[in-house]
Amino acid sequence: MMIKKHAFLPLVICLVVPLPVFATTAGRLQIENAQSSEITLYPDKALVKQSFATLPDDKGSLVLDDVGEDWQDNSFSLAYVDGSQRYIPNSIWWRQDRLDRDVIYSKLVGHSVELMGGGINVPVQGELLVYGEGIGLVQGNNGRQYIVDWNDAQGVRMASRETIFAGKDYADRMVAEFGDQKPQGQLQLSYLTHSLSYTSYYQLSKEADGQSRLERQLIVKNKSRVDYNNPTIRLVSGNTNGIASNARSMNGTVALYSAAQKDERMGELIVTPLAGINKLGGHTSIQLTQYKQEKISLDKRYVLDVYGRSYNSQPAKLENPRTVLRFKAGTDLPAGRLEFFETNKAGATLLSGGTWLPATVKGDYARLIMGEALTVRVARKKTDNQQKEGQWLTRWEMTVYNDQKIPVKFILNERDRNLLTLSDVQGGQLHGTGTIEVKVPAKGEQKVMYIATYGKS
Repeated sequence: MMIKKHAFLPLVICLVVPLPVFATTAGRLQIENAQSSEITLYPDKALVKQSFATLPDDKGSLVLDDVGEDWQDNSFSLAYVDGSQRYIPNSIWWRQDRLDRDVIYSKLVGHSVELMGGGINVPVQGELLVYGEGIGLVQGNNGRQYIVDWNDAQGVRMASRETIFAGKDYADRMVAEFGDQKPQGQLQLSYLTHSLSYTSYYQLSKEADGQSRLERQLIVKNKSRVDYNNPTIRLVSGNTNGIASNARSMNGTVALYSAAQKDERMGELIVTPLAGINKLGGHTSIQLTQYKQEKISLDKRYVLDVYGRSYNSQPAKLENPRTVLRFKAGTDLPAGRLEFFETNKAGATLLSGGTWLPATVKGDYARLIMGEALTVRVARKKTDNQQKEGQWLTRWEMTVYNDQKIPVKFILNERDRNLLTLSDVQGGQLHGTGTIEVKVPAKGEQKVMYIATYGKS
């Protein structure tokens, strides 16, 4: 079924470096023969902009073959640009259906067919009288009628005796009708598609010498059958109101490249050009190392978030803080999944944890919240609780235990919404109004006393 659609769509003109002109045929456009292709990749889609030298035929028709499977209808823009003159199609119609049994057989109605199988020893010639929902009726030249049931695996099968698909009307195609406009100049084509996208992830590796290395890996996917030759590719990260997929799926051929890091900030977006990709072939994926940061000094700390007023006066019980890693970002880091690897003194590499790296601005500390600590434990208990001038003053005693052979840094964050301040801190250092930093010796413990003042709710 052909769907007719009038298109009066705005054209976005893109400045790209022109490439060698491919051989073209008037009225017939091959998507892979673009003079230039500009692809802006998002985590769940891509904006494709291409230019061509192909003109319509004498009747003003331009046929676009293999446009793709899932371009977004309301994003499509096609026009010729000749200086300040723009030529927009009078109408555009397209077919995006994949091969469909019922559509193909319906086209055979009224045509000569050949029957075979299903106990027929010699092929029978005939005419397909009617077809629908997998069942057809054939009038044989031998005077008999045959019922063809596609759902019967052992039944009669049907083949065409005539060439009725010479125009490739079973394939994906698009036809732009310009009428008598006689367009000139360069054809500009743009659309959004979900067949092009990317996924990203981080690898943070800690070596035996204590230094760490961060790498951001990208997987660029082309699920369409379109080949994009010598494309200009940009990667967009940040708040695009899209949902990034964390799945790592590499279908087809996989190539490995290294991309230069030349970010451009556009508001909340990070735009990164990807160099070195000469071809983004159909049904392929490309893996790229998009960013590296060497010799990172990881600041490891153990953090416990507490809500003081939710604790009763029962005896203290041991709690496990969370391990938090911090490092200073050498560039703007988009949010993404991170895997943490460590190498021991024997040279063995272990996957020691995974987490989510939040979006971090260059120069700020990236904060990685890992799993619960096993070697650092905390015991807290109330030793006094008083009401004074409409406020609650609670005296706390805390002991932090460290089973490791190295000293550690422990952070207590009091998150109670009624907290006014912490005071009289002994054994630790107060930061702000609700944070205490404690240094715990190797294979030792550290006692901390403090008073928390809460407002009366």
